[in-house]
Amino acid sequence: MPATYDPKTDLGYVRLLISDVGGADGNSFLFEDEEIQAFLDRAGSVGIAAATALRAIASNEAQVQKRITFLELKTDGAAVSKELRELADKIEAQAEKTEDDAELMDFASMNVDMFSERNLFEKRRELLS
Repeated sequence: MPATYDPKTDLGYVRLLISDVGGADGNSFLFEDEEIQAFLDRAGSVGIAAATALRAIASNEAQVQKRITFLELKTDGAAVSKELRELADKIEAQAEKTEDDAELMDFASMNVDMFSERNLFEKRRELLS
């Protein structure tokens, strides 16, 4: 099955975060859909999946490009790889922060009367036991 790009899906959003959107012709993808889906399945979140994919790209970049100088053209795969890993770290940290914030929201409630206060107290007691 050919790779696809739809940024409204989790798979497409991972592609957007890692700049794997099909290239100039719209059909030149770095990863197949199944590979992106594997990142999503293993990671459990779009951010962690994108960070994992970026690390895979960085590893490949470092292996393939290394440092090449040809006439006036210079490439530095190691530097590109380092930047990709740093971006992966930032995306992963943001994803973890978002997940932590979501967990904290479970405890957010407002006491408007003694009944809601009692319910909150009961919920906290259940969570702590």
